[in-house]
Amino acid sequence: MTLHFRVLDEAKQELTEASVWYDAERQDLGREFLVAYRTIIAHAIDFPDTGSPITELRTGQDVRRFLFEPRFPYAVVAARVRDAFVVVAIEHQHRKPLYWRKRLAKVHP
Repeated sequence: MTLHFRVLDEAKQELTEASVWYDAERQDLGREFLVAYRTIIAHAIDFPDTGSPITELRTGQDVRRFLFEPRFPYAVVAARVRDAFVVVAIEHQHRKPLYWRKRLAKVHP
């Protein structure tokens, strides 16, 4: 079964902001960040159960975290609803945990 894929607007904004920040740090580093993101998404769509389940939410939703490579302290947070894979956040690993949880209300079957 092929999963449909979408990204919440807030996650798109986080991806853009992180990419711009990395480019400001070093030329082409933002592009490398985006390549890492695309790699994660491709893997997550093919193997959605490989992400780490986020069990502390206690919502009953299948929400998982897919880590970037070690040089980027980020994770893709995605919810799976039926045949849809929804990116909820591009989460920095050293900042507020679960800040994105209210976004789950936007994830519909």
